[in-house]
Amino acid sequence: MFDIISIGDCVVDAFMFINDFEIRCNLNKEDCKLCVSYGDKVPVEKFALCSAGNANNNAVGSARLGLKTAIYTEIGDDNNGKMIVDNFRKENVSLHYVNLNKHQSTNLHAVISYQGERTIFVYHEPRNYKLPAIDTVPKWIYYTSLSQAFEKFQSELVEYLKKNPSIKIAFNPATFHLKAGLEELREMLSLTEIVFMNREETMKLLKIDPSEKTSMKTLLEEAHKLGPKISVITDGPKGSAVYDGESFCELGLFDVPIVDRTGVGDSFATAFVAALFYEKGIEEAMKWGTINSSGVIQKIGPQEGLMTKGEIEFILNSNPKFTPSNLL
Repeated sequence: MFDIISIGDCVVDAFMFINDFEIRCNLNKEDCKLCVSYGDKVPVEKFALCSAGNANNNAVGSARLGLKTAIYTEIGDDNNGKMIVDNFRKENVSLHYVNLNKHQSTNLHAVISYQGERTIFVYHEPRNYKLPAIDTVPKWIYYTSLSQAFEKFQSELVEYLKKNPSIKIAFNPATFHLKAGLEELREMLSLTEIVFMNREETMKLLKIDPSEKTSMKTLLEEAHKLGPKISVITDGPKGSAVYDGESFCELGLFDVPIVDRTGVGDSFATAFVAALFYEKGIEEAMKWGTINSSGVIQKIGPQEGLMTKGEIEFILNSNPKFTPSNLL
């Protein structure tokens, strides 16, 4: 029996670290653009290839935290796919539900990293998703990024969850989920234990104009009304906030030097779920998520800095004052 099955696409992230950009921001510095002259040759300081993708990051992170982990994913039968499979073997993630697709390529993201922030060019190979025959009901399912042909698969997953109500589902809507809109996601959200989104994703799903100054409390409440028992919203340098239908909590970031922000949201959600798996409370889960993401943010790529259960507990025991507060 698996403790958690991650569901979603895997990718290889190709990082380009570039220093030669012009930054243009509006007056409040909330809207900034990387600018380069058209037709220029731009020097790249460093390249790096990393096994990545939301479900991939969750599976590897869950395994490091001690959960018996599998992943359902469709990848290409190519060198990048081999890189992903080899990484799963190294990280003790089961390959039982991994499908290699002949004559298809593995998803590739081009990631421009500049001063710790990243801009990602996303490519998703079209896939024919099909819910695998799951031998034994897992305790958790983590459902996240798929390509634009996800709707039929999601319907299969919804029916499976209805037949197996003991499964707790963590849902992290990704690009094509959000493009499809709320009506396509409503039934899934009604079965969800925890929904994870960042502030911008939440506003997009709720069709709130980004220019509106909507409070975090309002966003949490509106996300919670969609059905999940717990709504979690991350907000970049401001940290995270959680609402469980009774109380609102917020927690800032753990202060560490920033190298690369890729995978920060995945690492937060992964450790949050793991904490609940280990029967911790919501406030403790917020601390686990924040500490795990602080490890990732200090490394290149989304997985190198993922922590073990012991590492998270050691840091928290050494920092007893790092704790959530009531969201006002």
